[in-house]
Amino acid sequence: MLIALPVIAAVIAGPQPAPLLATHDRAALEAELTTQLRGAIANGWTLVDVRGGDDRLMFTLTKQQHAERHTAELPYSQTAALTYRIEPVAVPTADLQPPSPSLVRALQVPGGGVALGTECGHWFERPYVEEASALGIPARKLVGKTLSTMSDLESADRDGARAVFAVTRGAKWYEVIATLDADGNVLSASVRRFLDYSTDWTDYRRAAKLRRAVRGKQVTALDDADGELALVIGNHRFVIDPTGDAFESAMTGTDCPC
Repeated sequence: MLIALPVIAAVIAGPQPAPLLATHDRAALEAELTTQLRGAIANGWTLVDVRGGDDRLMFTLTKQQHAERHTAELPYSQTAALTYRIEPVAVPTADLQPPSPSLVRALQVPGGGVALGTECGHWFERPYVEEASALGIPARKLVGKTLSTMSDLESADRDGARAVFAVTRGAKWYEVIATLDADGNVLSASVRRFLDYSTDWTDYRRAAKLRRAVRGKQVTALDDADGELALVIGNHRFVIDPTGDAFESAMTGTDCPC
């Protein structure tokens, strides 16, 4: 479904501009989006409108009498590429959906950026600030330290050479992102604190055991060879969800956002 934007319609006739990026890697699209938005703002552009839809997220910026729209297209199809394009549009004058203060901050401060999230079929922006990053052994220590100080683990996923752990610490939401080699060894890691995204939807029943397992230790690798994601901590393997019921929903009927 296309989102109707009568106020922010393109003013240049002809075909859509070729995308700056076409990829199946959402992290790559997020990195390009962050780079382009931060660069534009540093060069005097102002972010004036942000709106999501069921298959795209759009950011409109203005500078003097000019405007451009940055569009991340996120199709439902698992085989279709994610694309990112920039195109000139009419300067918007009404019906604006201004960015949140957190998004403005994330695009200005060192280490800030924007990730993409979806809820109930609707895409939205997730501003963050990277609080730490490391390579090699310090990266393995960073993963262990962050997991040992969490309040709760919201999710743990590995997708090829990338693993993401979403954790809460009090009312704050963090993600630990580890890059891995072909054998699952941790090569690098970063910790992002999300500025507008702190809803706790699950309770991890093994949180105390996980904190004890990694306290003061390195997470050297991620292993999912047997279909169960596990942390490799020295000679020990800590399986995240060995019985399939380690994550318990913390939502009530009134909590459901859909």
